[in-house]
Amino acid sequence: MRRLAALGLFAALGLLAGGSGADTPCTPRVGEKLGLRFVEVCASSSAAVLGVAPEDDRPLPAFWIAAAPIPCSAGAHETLDCPTVTALEASPVPSRFKNQPVQAAVIDAQTAHRLCTLRFGGRLPTAAEREQARHVLGLVSLAVSELPEPRGSIALDELPEWTADGDCASSPSTLAAGCRVSQLPPILSRHRPENDRLLSCEATTADPSLERVPVGGACPGAARDGERIRPSCAVRVPHPGFDTTFALLCRRPPAAPRGTVAGPAPADAAFRCVLPEHAIARLGEPIEDRAPPRAPR
Repeated sequence: MRRLAALGLFAALGLLAGGSGADTPCTPRVGEKLGLRFVEVCASSSAAVLGVAPEDDRPLPAFWIAAAPIPCSAGAHETLDCPTVTALEASPVPSRFKNQPVQAAVIDAQTAHRLCTLRFGGRLPTAAEREQARHVLGLVSLAVSELPEPRGSIALDELPEWTADGDCASSPSTLAAGCRVSQLPPILSRHRPENDRLLSCEATTADPSLERVPVGGACPGAARDGERIRPSCAVRVPHPGFDTTFALLCRRPPAAPRGTVAGPAPADAAFRCVLPEHAIARLGEPIEDRAPPRAPR
């Protein structure tokens, strides 16, 4: 249902027009900007990504996007919601940075827009681009949590991220009147409670014998060994090519002192930035010991 709602949103916003590009296979490149990893999303088409009729098909060009949601910096947790998510990526590019937990900065749309434009030299993705990145490379911010009912089950939700369409380039520091921002996915399948503790999970290619559960579903159970939790199912990210199912190995995060962590705010969302190729500082994997840029406090 959420996927259908998202497609309806794209149609309503007129996101089926595109630039040049073809739906041909390619091996994406990776690059670095300010210590963060960016990945190239190959060209596709609106028929493949958005499911439009063949007569309405438009090419969707390639672009560069942050491989994971922009993270919180150390010390930002008192003022920002910094949920731990698994940055899923199903690209064929081998990398030790893929499919790892990250504490995503969940902020308001204007701050996200300003960070992408002024700090990174880019912009927020359009709704069609964000869906293209999900469809082509399986880029998903997976929020994993233990459910009270049924007892022992594990929720596999997608953390919403900001997208922006329309006239957003005319004002790099503020959202212009013609800049339309929205969250993708548009709704959460489950509400995050105030003191919710999302699990910190690493993802690996799943064994074919595991039950497949799509993003937004729940695993019926998990093997538990102290703080280690291994869900009994594989999470499935529908998209063509590459591996589409992930097994998870999770840990409970340490409890934070009361009053030191900002709670969820439904009006805020995580975000990624889209960059023009000339803004990529260097091609190749990031330097491991380089600190990520600071998120706002």
